[in-house]
Amino acid sequence: MLTDSKIRQLKPNGKIQKVSDGGGLYVQVAPTGAKSWRLGYRFGGKQNTYTIGQYPAVSLADARREREPWRRPGTPSRPAASRRWLHGCAPTGKSANTAR
Repeated sequence: MLTDSKIRQLKPNGKIQKVSDGGGLYVQVAPTGAKSWRLGYRFGGKQNTYTIGQYPAVSLADARREREPWRRPGTPSRPAASRRWLHGCAPTGKSANTAR
């Protein structure tokens, strides 16, 4: 689990760093030193990322609160694609314009 002091001590090292807090939530440190909260989730069998906001504008507690609805399927704050999935309008995985 991350703490505010651990996040403040994160320094850029020339490449993108991801430091996990758990439950898919992590802080991403860019080579420029910018820190942003991101949430990794799977939808339709594919990995996706939702950006919550920049640290310190979005605190650790706020980021954790934002993560909670994503852990419960069907809540209004999930993306529109997942709401369609939950209501039976999911893509079939077959595309009409697939080269054969």
